Parts: sequence; structure tokens; C-alpha cells
Amino acid sequence: EKFSGKVEFIETESMWPITHMVAPKDKALACADCHVNNGRLEKVDGVYMPGRSRDHMAGLDKVGWAAMALVLLGVIGHGLIRVVSPNRKHK
Repeated sequence: EKFSGKVEFIETESMWPITHMVAPKDKALACADCHVNNGRLEKVDGVYMPGRSRDHMAGLDKVGWAAMALVLLGVIGHGLIRVVSPNRKHK
């Protein structure tokens, strides 16, 4: 059968259990049991693990915070200039 060329969205639903599908809810570990330095998954290679120091780049955090500070300074500076400058009305 040839493709009709019609495309439609379908409604989907997915569920992601907090247990990462490894244990029943009543036997699940806390997040900090695995997602911390020296946690149960410390030696797992090849994946990003939130909370693990070797997956964390302090320099990148500093760059991010510096960018946020510059944006905040820019917004505040722009606002101050608009408040302080004379109100110009175009005729």
C-alpha cells in the first residue's frame, strides 16, 4: 500500500517509574544510594551520572554562573537606563 501523504498526531502516554525499572517500589533504593560520589554506580563507565564528581565540571559551572551574572547585570543596567533617561515622546 502506498503512503497517502497524510500525517497526524496521535495521543501517547508513557510512564517512567522512579525505581528505574530495577526493583518493586517497596524494595527500591533512595536516589542517594546510587547518585552520589562512591555510590553503588560509581564504577559504571560510559554514562553520565548526576551527582558523581567525575561527571561534574566545576569550570563549566563557573562559566554558567558568570553568564547568569552578566545577564542579570545587563537587565538591571538596561532597566536603570530606561528609568533614568528622559521620557522621549515622538510626535
